[in-house]
Amino acid sequence: MKTRLKDRFGDWLGALNAGSALLGGRGTQLLLPRGWPEGNPSVYWWTRGPDTRSTRAGREENITQLPPALRAGPVHAWTPPGDTLLTRTKLPTRSRARILQALPYALEDQLLDEPENLHFAYALEADGSLAVAVTQRARLNVWLEIFKSAGVRPASLCPANLALPLYPDAWSAAFVDNELWVRSGAHTGFVSSAAPDAPPPLLEAALKEASAQNAAPQQLILYAPPADLDSERWATALHVPIVVETGDFWETARAPALNLLQADFGQVAHVQQIFRPLRPAAVMLGVWLVAMVIMDAIEWGRLRHEHNVYAAEMREIFQRSFPEVKTVLDPAAQMQKQLDALQSRGGGPADLLPLLTRVAPALQNQQGRVKLQGVKYTERSLTLELALPDYQALDAMKNALQAASLDVEVLAANGRGNEVEGRLRVQPGGLKIKPKQPS
Repeated sequence: MKTRLKDRFGDWLGALNAGSALLGGRGTQLLLPRGWPEGNPSVYWWTRGPDTRSTRAGREENITQLPPALRAGPVHAWTPPGDTLLTRTKLPTRSRARILQALPYALEDQLLDEPENLHFAYALEADGSLAVAVTQRARLNVWLEIFKSAGVRPASLCPANLALPLYPDAWSAAFVDNELWVRSGAHTGFVSSAAPDAPPPLLEAALKEASAQNAAPQQLILYAPPADLDSERWATALHVPIVVETGDFWETARAPALNLLQADFGQVAHVQQIFRPLRPAAVMLGVWLVAMVIMDAIEWGRLRHEHNVYAAEMREIFQRSFPEVKTVLDPAAQMQKQLDALQSRGGGPADLLPLLTRVAPALQNQQGRVKLQGVKYTERSLTLELALPDYQALDAMKNALQAASLDVEVLAANGRGNEVEGRLRVQPGGLKIKPKQPS
């Protein structure tokens, strides 16, 4: 029987190379033999391109010998059917998390191991029931570790008996390496030992159970039966017509019917496993970002408060300096506008500073004799309030200022004790000082 599988698969590989087979789905498909990888490390593979001429197939003694080009795209693996229990159940929920929690208890009487050692994958049937695939976690871990070491990333794993054709009113079965693979529904089937002289008891029991539920198949379609199989004897024993199919079911194999890569073995879990070592760094980064946002918010609040304080202060200064302006929208801009207007009319800082520069040396030369008691600036002229020892000192001060090209007018000169208090009006030379109007 073992050579039978190899011979039939070898014939099919030759047909593929001749371009006569049409495979469902693109990418690479692998067939893992029973006991893989411990009992038999070899794998069969095939891949379908855009046309039959680009279809390729082969057999490798070890998965590490797969052509590198096959590993670049999606890879589907047909797993040994005997390693997965396919069954059905009904649950009153559609929540994925609750289904995964409830399945071990719903299938408790069918399990041969502790639930924590088993992996449950499921698919929703048309009648609302659940098709469930139960596989040893240790077996899945071995498969995935071998794939990983060979640089293969499987897109799906599916029991190989679900590669058999699906018929609306019939079951399909195939003789493969001393086993009988049976597909009884879209996601259901089983595997049993096989002998050509009589149908296996497991198949008889399954048909009786289906008949009791009014779900018995109208016929059983057999693939690759032994040459000495008595189909009439099988039909009599099973009470079901037997149809022997001459083609090879691998020619129409489509993947996957039920993907075992779910929950802890799914792609999301794989991504989470990759990023799990980065979780502490991500937490630290998140804390840092939150801290930076909080610090920026605090700093923004402080600067906002300072801005409001300075704006209020500028408004107050402006209103104090220009009380005639009633509407204050932009105190800084309005202040600059008012200063420009004052400077254009004279009496601004542009006139005061040059005038002080010319007055200062004359006052410095009279230091010790002249005391400056006050200074007033208005209408582009300075009014100096001085204390002098005598009238001659007042005349000397006037002459010193005139020598600096300044026009000087004595506004007052009064003797008080041993001093003379004088007031001088000083302005740049050439400007006519308006005489005071008599009161």
